[in-house]
Amino acid sequence: MAKGERAYHFLPEQWALEALFKRRLKISILNDLNDPFELSNFENANQNEGLAWKQMIEEISNKFGVMCFSKGWQNPLLWSHYADKHKGICLGFEISGDLKEIIYRDSPIPYNEVKVLFDSRLYQKNPDNKAQNEKMMEVYRTKYVGWKYEDEARVFTSLQEKVA
Repeated sequence: MAKGERAYHFLPEQWALEALFKRRLKISILNDLNDPFELSNFENANQNEGLAWKQMIEEISNKFGVMCFSKGWQNPLLWSHYADKHKGICLGFEISGDLKEIIYRDSPIPYNEVKVLFDSRLYQKNPDNKAQNEKMMEVYRTKYVGWKYEDEARVFTSLQEKVA
């Protein structure tokens, strides 16, 4: 999403007033998102590769989180799933920076496209590798096409930074 567009965040009633009063939104932990296959839905990965991938995601989840938004507010499924069965609220935000839009796929990510990412020796040796970081961001932004109704965009943030 580009600067100047609106993004929407749905909240259940119990958290809505607190979010407004404190002017803060919850940062979700990457390995605690509501899609159990997110960040792990790869084809052709063997068991050892899968375990190495999960370990890397666990390490990254201790450092980074995500705030999820929708590009629209009118979908009744969003109100039902994220706004306490239509009893919550939806906050609209004018975007001041780039939100990363979700990539929806109808098949798993080919494992050979992400294999290099979980190699912890490479990741720790060169964490500033631009191509590697771009591929990792693509993995973070990919969801199964069944979630397309969310029309989601995300902000990734450090859990160490103070968020305003």
